Amino acid sequence: MQDSLYARAKSEKNARFNTLMDKICRSDVLKEAWSLVYANRGSPGIDGESVKQVKEREEEFLKELQEELVNRTYRVEPVRRVFILKPDGKQRPLGIPTVKDRIVQQAVKLIMEPIFEADFHDSSYGYRPGRNAKQASLEVRRYLNYGCTEIVDMDISSFFDSIDHRIMMSLVENRIRDSYVLHLIREWLRAGVVCNGEITHPAFGTPQGGVISPLLANIYLNEIDKFWAEEGRYTAQKYNAHLIRWADDMVILAGSNSEAIMVIMRKLLEKLKLSLNEEKSRTVTAREGFNFIGFHFFRRYITRKGREVTIFQPSRKAV
Repeated sequence: MQDSLYARAKSEKNARFNTLMDKICRSDVLKEAWSLVYANRGSPGIDGESVKQVKEREEEFLKELQEELVNRTYRVEPVRRVFILKPDGKQRPLGIPTVKDRIVQQAVKLIMEPIFEADFHDSSYGYRPGRNAKQASLEVRRYLNYGCTEIVDMDISSFFDSIDHRIMMSLVENRIRDSYVLHLIREWLRAGVVCNGEITHPAFGTPQGGVISPLLANIYLNEIDKFWAEEGRYTAQKYNAHLIRWADDMVILAGSNSEAIMVIMRKLLEKLKLSLNEEKSRTVTAREGFNFIGFHFFRRYITRKGREVTIFQPSRKAV
């Protein structure tokens, strides 16, 4: 079924998928979604129900959930706000949905992901099936060894908290026309956040911790990949520049004019109502070295033939 959805989306660039809920409600899809949620474990949501408790009544739980989806009586619950400590001492906010919401998000993702995978570009590696950090790091090394030694190192400021809901929904609607699926996505985007006993309803962002959030992030940031591959093709050819993206962490490896490329990227992000994290974004040369997705890249090793090549190793922060 996923292969069929992908094939249609790939062959029909303007195809809109009007009926998806019948697939999402299928017993095999819900069971697979539950298997993935259970394998990931995770903390309980606001209802306090854990994956272990759901496991004890798995068959009954999935049957009830299926009936709720078919009858459209399923309701999205608020997420539980927790904070995890980052290496720099700051805190990263996570929104933990209930187990039921995680299963439904996973089921929707199983059906939506093949459709949008047909539109995603090769420059993107994060949170995608069949792609990983090793592939991205080898691609970075390849371009550095090709002479693209001026680096535009970019990090988007509070990306998951800054996603514009209107832009997000317009991008989803380019492919999805199933009214109930669109309703669910809107509800997940504006789901209440419970913190210290109080509930708020954010006007921007998608909760980190939500199963559907990485896919939505890639749909949003695919606009950057699309620009660079299509509208920005002249700029890319002019500066011999190549984009590598891991979710909201990006580098552009160029032969020249890294400062000009940074200006272009700032304007592009403004169109998506995003901004760069100034502390983490910079232009640098390969000889100075830079960190990306847990690796430190630098060009300092000279071969016996006198050629400079790229070395990368785990960064100190990652270690």
